[in-house]
Amino acid sequence: MLKKIYRFFIYLFISSLIYVIIIKLVEPPITITQITNAFGLGLKRDYVSWNDMSYNIKLAALASEDQSFTDHSGFDCDAIEKSLRPKKKNKK
Repeated sequence: MLKKIYRFFIYLFISSLIYVIIIKLVEPPITITQITNAFGLGLKRDYVSWNDMSYNIKLAALASEDQSFTDHSGFDCDAIEKSLRPKKKNKK
């Protein structure tokens, strides 16, 4: 019984690995999410137009991604530079 469970998980792992490799090489015409949505099993979404969204929601979405997004041209060079510097250890 344990051998069958082990084999089952090995098959799952191998099949997911093959799926990832295929998706990496070929842009799929349809995704698993779209297939599950077609059968009513997917995520439930309510789409709201940009104009119907409040300013605060738009600002929150921007801030969650990059708070200084409006101040740079797509790459926050200061943040990238800061992330590349080695961290200083606090002495106590």
